[in-house]
Amino acid sequence: MLDSDKKAIDLNKTAFSWGEDKFDLKPVSLCINAGEFVAIVGKIGSGKTSLLEAIAAEMPMVKGNGNVYGKLAYVTQKPCILNATFRENVLMASEYKEELFNSVVKACALEEDVKQFPAGDRTEIGRNGINLSGGQK
Repeated sequence: MLDSDKKAIDLNKTAFSWGEDKFDLKPVSLCINAGEFVAIVGKIGSGKTSLLEAIAAEMPMVKGNGNVYGKLAYVTQKPCILNATFRENVLMASEYKEELFNSVVKACALEEDVKQFPAGDRTEIGRNGINLSGGQK
């Protein structure tokens, strides 16, 4: 585990780009120490997600120096919704264990939503089923 006084992320005048004539991040300098809590805030379309994707090495670095020390996890904002039941989407091919499944639904604050689905957690969602709101996804 990293000490709190060690760098976790260090970007020095680092620019990132999706390619010619596509969105890019102008050079940014950023230093985050291990153990720090950091929030990335800004207007819609200001590049928050792109910055996170750049740090996660999903967006190509085109200039400057950037390093991530230790392990990094990034969960995209784009959910994967299968044309299947709500339950199958939560399980994602894992074995159904009622207690665990129910605790996940509760942790996601979806208990009341599931109760309102026509067939509960066996309701079809996706292209061939009901639509979910952004928060439900």
